[in-house]
Amino acid sequence: MKKFILNLITVISWIIEIFMWFSIAVCTLMAGSFVFLLVKMPDVIREIAKEPGLRQYSSQFWHILPFSMIIGLIAVIFFNLGIHNVRHLIKNIKQEVYFDQANLHELKQLLIRSIVYTVLSIISWAIILPMDSTPFYPNAYIADLVFIAIVYVVYLIFKHGLALRDDTNKII
Repeated sequence: MKKFILNLITVISWIIEIFMWFSIAVCTLMAGSFVFLLVKMPDVIREIAKEPGLRQYSSQFWHILPFSMIIGLIAVIFFNLGIHNVRHLIKNIKQEVYFDQANLHELKQLLIRSIVYTVLSIISWAIILPMDSTPFYPNAYIADLVFIAIVYVVYLIFKHGLALRDDTNKII
């Protein structure tokens, strides 16, 4: 059962990673096209802003939107790199390698990438919020913070487990 669940998580992480890299490519094209239109053809942006559903946004919104998109894109890249770390952890656990320096490194990288992802997501939201009328839902950011706390606790457990293993190896 343990192997089945770990294999399932591995497959799901592969699927998520593939879709995320595809979305990164699409978002890069969108952000690049938007910046190109903003710089080379500002009249097109003015016409887009006149559309019925988009009239509520100020002209400042259209100038800040590409930067928010780029920050969001960088955040998604860090998210995807975090999924990559999870897959490496699962590979080691399937091989029954628990308290190892490689796992500690993967957990530390996952922790750093999760923090960067959360901070960039909040910055991206904070840039758009004053100009957008959609309500703020903090649930995602609270879940991100809880995830960071859990990864930190697991990191500490692995770190202390590695130290205990080294101590017992020295005694023997």
